[in-house]
Amino acid sequence: MKPGWAVNSRVFGKHAGYERQEMAAAFCIAGPGIEHGYFDAARTVDITPTILKLLGESPDPRNFDGKPIPEVVD
Repeated sequence: MKPGWAVNSRVFGKHAGYERQEMAAAFCIAGPGIEHGYFDAARTVDITPTILKLLGESPDPRNFDGKPIPEVVD
């Protein structure tokens, strides 16, 4: 999609557009036992399995397209 065009007619140039710079989103998490760190990229489908793993759950891989982000849960 050309710059200046939009999927949503009221908002353009925001997250979830078709341009490369619109496909990135920050994922910040903090809490007891979570060390400071940074990783370059992860898929959005990995967020829910990551949070479940941090909460002590064992997400069944058959229920998710993603998997826990190793840089966060290890």
